[in-house]
Amino acid sequence: MASSGTAVIVASIGVLLCSISSLKASYKTFQTYRDLVKEDEITNSKKKSASMYRVNESIRIATPTPKVRMVLFFIEGILFYLIPVIGLFASGNYRIGLTYFIFASFSGVRQYFNVANCMAELGSLDGLETDEISDAGIWAEKHATSARDAWIVIFSVFVFLFLTVFLGAVGLGVDEGSASNFVPLPDFEYKENEFMPYPTCRLGKGISTPGDPESALTDFVFLSFLAYVRPNETQPILDSWFGEGNAYDFQEVVDSFKQSYVGELGSPTSVKYKLIHFPQKDMSIVAIRGTSNGWDALTDAQLWSAAALAQYVRGLLPVGAIWTPVLRHIISAVSVAESKQLEEVAYYKETTAFVEELKKLNITNGNNIQITGHSLGGGLAMISGAQSQTGAVAVSGPNNILSRDTFVPKISLDDIDNMMFNIVPDRDPVPRFDDLGRLYQRVQCRAPMNNPLDCHSVGRTLCEVLFECGSHSRPVYCACVKDYGYDYPIPNGLGTRTFEEACGIEEKK
Repeated sequence: MASSGTAVIVASIGVLLCSISSLKASYKTFQTYRDLVKEDEITNSKKKSASMYRVNESIRIATPTPKVRMVLFFIEGILFYLIPVIGLFASGNYRIGLTYFIFASFSGVRQYFNVANCMAELGSLDGLETDEISDAGIWAEKHATSARDAWIVIFSVFVFLFLTVFLGAVGLGVDEGSASNFVPLPDFEYKENEFMPYPTCRLGKGISTPGDPESALTDFVFLSFLAYVRPNETQPILDSWFGEGNAYDFQEVVDSFKQSYVGELGSPTSVKYKLIHFPQKDMSIVAIRGTSNGWDALTDAQLWSAAALAQYVRGLLPVGAIWTPVLRHIISAVSVAESKQLEEVAYYKETTAFVEELKKLNITNGNNIQITGHSLGGGLAMISGAQSQTGAVAVSGPNNILSRDTFVPKISLDDIDNMMFNIVPDRDPVPRFDDLGRLYQRVQCRAPMNNPLDCHSVGRTLCEVLFECGSHSRPVYCACVKDYGYDYPIPNGLGTRTFEEACGIEEKK
């Protein structure tokens, strides 16, 4: 009751404050009316009725001074002309830079040296001020200005996002991989959702599983999570998940291949991946690291920016979906102009070559190899899977429907629909780049509504799959409760400690 009374008081004060101007105007009107009545009484006016009207009109005049205009002119020139041109040429995008230079120069001349605009600015339009020309000119000027302002806003948003990612890349540098702070708890478990678990918890035909079928989806999410772990910590974490002797980290195979592949390119690449071998299953899984710093984010931007822009434009167009079959050809044409720059960030070529090399070495009987990865790693996994005809399971990976013709070699729609599987958390922005293929699984994101970026966390996705599909023989983690707010797991009889004791949580009273 106290809170509702406070709300009423606050609302009443707000209404009163908003009504002050109207009350002042009404009081002035009342004073004017009272003066008129007194005047009528003095003059003995015999008029039986009189009318009085009040008209309100607000006019705000803001004319910038010549200095302000010059400052705005130079700011626009620097932000929307010099910086993009210099940036494009400095990064080696000569064809795009030259195209932008030509069009921006013509647009600038048309905008700032237009005869009608100059005459309007100088106030010398004598002889041209007929109603027809004036109305048409005003209409054209208004619509041209609104269209120009809209494109300036769109361009500004893209410039801001690019600068944000770039500055983040410079500030973070190259991350060599961070250790997981997840503490495994083999003496606790999550039971499978008894009502409606995710239908792909056991995946299905076409995807070989490293462990029991019941934990197939969980194992792939875990391996995509493992790709971020430092090499010296990989094997202990593998043993805690699959058990000792069931999974091995073949880091020496990866290092040997990277040395030979670097020799062919002449410079090292930034892509990181692991080769995990399962001797009892006679299979191997390539786990590709995803976006862990700003430089990886720049790679995401270059590989999928054209598809993201095409999706944005399609969303603005009425019935934009009818243009979907044409968009991939437009994106392919754009990629031709940026072929050199895309070549420098085409990490999928290395991962595809690595998978094909593994098949040549017959590291497993029947070339039983799968690929997985998270974020950028998931996108690379799906591309390499389609190119090498290898099953790929991605977690929060960008898709490839619209951009499939930009990769070398190109990938077909049949390869996307048969070789790729993407796990898509709700509100995760990354798997919304490009259009989804036929095979995907949406999973719930329980992060706060004001923090959608946390939905991209592979640790959160791992906990979600453990919670819904059940942990079965896999350990659960303290972070699922402490960091992501999931329910407490239950003891499975392998220990006597409580969950609070295991994770250092104060017991509930």
